[in-house]
Amino acid sequence: MRPARILAAALLAAAVAVSLSGCDVVTTARDLGRQLAGGGGGSAGAPGSAGGAASGYDDAIDDLQPGDCFADPDDDWYTDVVECTELHDNEVTARIDLGDAGSDFPGDIRVDKLSRAACEKALVDYDGAPFAESTLDYSYYPPDETLWRGGDRSVICYGYSWNYDQLEKSFQGAKI
Repeated sequence: MRPARILAAALLAAAVAVSLSGCDVVTTARDLGRQLAGGGGGSAGAPGSAGGAASGYDDAIDDLQPGDCFADPDDDWYTDVVECTELHDNEVTARIDLGDAGSDFPGDIRVDKLSRAACEKALVDYDGAPFAESTLDYSYYPPDETLWRGGDRSVICYGYSWNYDQLEKSFQGAKI
Protein backbone atom coordinates (compact mmCIF):
# COMPACT_ATOMS: atom_id res chain seq x y z
CA MET A 1 0.00 0.00 0.00
CA ARG A 2 1.10 3.53 -0.67
CA PRO A 3 1.84 5.69 2.40
CA ALA A 4 -1.05 8.03 1.53
CA ARG A 5 -3.49 5.12 1.42
CA ILE A 6 -2.17 3.76 4.71
CA LEU A 7 -2.65 7.18 6.30
CA ALA A 8 -6.15 7.52 4.83
CA ALA A 9 -7.08 4.03 6.09
CA ALA A 10 -5.71 4.84 9.56
CA LEU A 11 -7.63 8.13 9.70
CA LEU A 12 -10.82 6.40 8.57
CA ALA A 13 -10.37 3.67 11.19
CA ALA A 14 -9.78 6.30 13.89
CA ALA A 15 -12.87 8.26 12.81
CA VAL A 16 -15.02 5.12 12.89
CA ALA A 17 -13.68 4.17 16.33
CA VAL A 18 -14.35 7.66 17.69
CA SER A 19 -17.84 7.81 16.21
CA LEU A 20 -18.71 4.39 17.62
CA SER A 21 -17.46 5.48 21.02
CA GLY A 22 -19.94 8.37 21.04
CA CYS A 23 -17.29 11.11 20.93
CA ASP A 24 -17.70 14.03 18.57
CA VAL A 25 -14.34 15.18 17.25
CA VAL A 26 -14.94 17.00 13.97
CA THR A 27 -18.25 17.02 12.18
CA THR A 28 -17.63 19.25 9.19
CA ALA A 29 -14.82 20.16 6.84
CA ARG A 30 -15.16 23.68 8.20
CA ASP A 31 -14.31 22.51 11.70
CA LEU A 32 -11.33 20.54 10.40
CA GLY A 33 -10.08 23.53 8.40
CA ARG A 34 -10.35 25.82 11.38
CA GLN A 35 -8.63 23.34 13.67
CA LEU A 36 -5.78 22.82 11.22
CA ALA A 37 -5.45 26.59 10.84
CA GLY A 38 -5.44 27.01 14.61
CA GLY A 39 -8.74 28.88 14.60
CA GLY A 40 -11.82 28.52 16.76
CA GLY A 41 -14.98 26.70 15.96
CA GLY A 42 -15.68 23.51 17.81
CA SER A 43 -17.32 20.54 16.27
CA ALA A 44 -21.04 20.55 15.89
CA GLY A 45 -22.92 18.78 18.63
CA ALA A 46 -25.20 19.43 21.50
CA PRO A 47 -24.25 22.57 23.38
CA GLY A 48 -23.11 22.33 26.97
CA SER A 49 -24.27 24.49 29.83
CA ALA A 50 -20.99 25.47 31.46
CA GLY A 51 -21.22 29.15 30.53
CA GLY A 52 -19.01 31.37 28.43
CA ALA A 53 -16.84 32.98 31.09
CA ALA A 54 -13.55 32.16 29.34
CA SER A 55 -14.41 33.97 26.11
CA GLY A 56 -16.71 36.63 27.46
CA TYR A 57 -19.52 35.49 25.16
CA ASP A 58 -23.02 36.02 26.53
CA ASP A 59 -25.39 34.09 24.27
CA ALA A 60 -26.02 30.34 24.57
CA ILE A 61 -26.11 28.36 21.33
CA ASP A 62 -29.47 26.91 22.43
CA ASP A 63 -31.01 30.39 22.26
CA LEU A 64 -30.13 31.08 18.60
CA GLN A 65 -33.05 31.82 16.28
CA PRO A 66 -33.39 32.10 12.48
CA GLY A 67 -31.88 35.37 11.28
CA ASP A 68 -29.38 35.61 14.16
CA CYS A 69 -25.84 36.43 13.07
CA PHE A 70 -23.17 35.17 15.44
CA ALA A 71 -19.49 34.55 16.11
CA ASP A 72 -18.03 31.07 16.21
CA PRO A 73 -18.85 29.64 19.64
CA ASP A 74 -16.31 29.04 22.38
CA ASP A 75 -15.63 25.64 23.94
CA ASP A 76 -18.47 26.20 26.42
CA TRP A 77 -21.00 26.65 23.58
CA TYR A 78 -21.51 30.37 24.04
CA THR A 79 -21.34 32.99 21.33
CA ASP A 80 -22.05 36.63 20.64
CA VAL A 81 -25.14 37.42 18.60
CA VAL A 82 -24.52 40.61 16.62
CA GLU A 83 -26.35 42.74 14.12
CA CYS A 84 -25.92 41.19 10.68
CA THR A 85 -24.36 44.45 9.47
CA GLU A 86 -21.43 43.80 11.84
CA LEU A 87 -18.69 41.28 11.06
CA HIS A 88 -19.84 37.77 11.92
CA ASP A 89 -18.98 34.18 11.12
CA ASN A 90 -22.39 32.52 10.84
CA GLU A 91 -26.09 33.13 10.32
CA VAL A 92 -28.90 30.91 11.59
CA THR A 93 -31.03 29.72 8.68
CA ALA A 94 -33.58 27.61 10.55
CA ARG A 95 -34.60 25.74 13.68
CA ILE A 96 -36.24 22.50 12.62
CA ASP A 97 -37.97 19.90 14.80
CA LEU A 98 -36.71 16.45 13.91
CA GLY A 99 -39.29 14.44 15.83
CA ASP A 100 -42.75 14.51 17.30
CA ALA A 101 -43.37 15.10 20.99
CA GLY A 102 -42.95 11.87 22.89
CA SER A 103 -40.99 10.17 20.13
CA ASP A 104 -38.00 8.03 21.08
CA PHE A 105 -34.49 9.27 20.34
CA PRO A 106 -33.61 7.78 16.93
CA GLY A 107 -29.86 7.64 17.63
CA ASP A 108 -26.98 9.96 16.79
CA ILE A 109 -26.48 8.63 13.26
CA ARG A 110 -30.15 9.10 12.31
CA VAL A 111 -30.23 12.57 13.90
CA ASP A 112 -27.11 13.48 11.91
CA LYS A 113 -28.67 12.28 8.62
CA LEU A 114 -31.91 14.15 9.30
CA SER A 115 -29.98 17.29 10.28
CA ARG A 116 -27.79 17.25 7.16
CA ALA A 117 -30.76 16.95 4.82
CA ALA A 118 -32.86 19.54 6.65
CA CYS A 119 -30.06 22.08 6.98
CA GLU A 120 -28.91 21.91 3.36
CA LYS A 121 -32.49 22.60 2.29
CA ALA A 122 -32.76 25.37 4.89
CA LEU A 123 -29.66 27.09 3.47
CA VAL A 124 -31.02 26.94 -0.07
CA ASP A 125 -34.43 28.24 1.05
CA TYR A 126 -32.88 31.02 3.16
CA ASP A 127 -30.26 32.23 0.66
CA GLY A 128 -32.10 31.43 -2.56
CA ALA A 129 -29.13 30.06 -4.54
CA PRO A 130 -28.83 26.39 -5.51
CA PHE A 131 -26.38 24.72 -3.12
CA ALA A 132 -23.99 23.67 -5.90
CA GLU A 133 -23.70 27.30 -7.06
CA SER A 134 -23.57 28.94 -3.63
CA THR A 135 -20.54 30.52 -1.97
CA LEU A 136 -22.00 29.39 1.35
CA ASP A 137 -21.83 26.17 3.28
CA TYR A 138 -23.88 24.95 6.22
CA SER A 139 -23.55 23.16 9.52
CA TYR A 140 -25.80 22.55 12.49
CA TYR A 141 -26.18 21.98 16.20
CA PRO A 142 -28.29 18.82 16.57
CA PRO A 143 -30.12 17.71 19.68
CA ASP A 144 -28.42 14.98 21.65
CA GLU A 145 -30.27 12.27 23.54
CA THR A 146 -30.49 14.35 26.73
CA LEU A 147 -32.06 17.31 24.93
CA TRP A 148 -34.37 14.98 23.01
CA ARG A 149 -35.65 13.32 26.17
CA GLY A 150 -36.16 16.77 27.68
CA GLY A 151 -38.44 17.68 24.76
CA ASP A 152 -35.99 19.68 22.59
CA ARG A 153 -35.87 17.93 19.23
CA SER A 154 -34.80 20.93 17.17
CA VAL A 155 -31.66 21.19 15.09
CA ILE A 156 -30.20 24.68 14.73
CA CYS A 157 -29.07 25.15 11.12
CA TYR A 158 -26.62 27.86 10.15
CA GLY A 159 -24.71 29.02 7.12
CA TYR A 160 -21.28 30.56 6.65
CA SER A 161 -18.86 31.53 3.89
CA TRP A 162 -17.38 28.33 2.44
CA ASN A 163 -13.88 29.89 2.58
CA TYR A 164 -14.38 31.00 6.22
CA ASP A 165 -14.37 34.73 5.43
CA GLN A 166 -16.36 36.78 7.90
CA LEU A 167 -19.64 38.15 6.62
CA GLU A 168 -20.71 41.78 6.91
CA LYS A 169 -24.37 41.49 5.99
CA SER A 170 -27.19 39.00 6.06
CA PHE A 171 -27.31 36.51 3.23
CA GLN A 172 -31.08 35.97 3.55
CA GLY A 173 -32.43 36.13 -0.01
CA ALA A 174 -29.03 37.27 -1.33
CA LYS A 175 -28.57 34.32 -3.71
CA ILE A 176 -24.85 34.15 -3.07
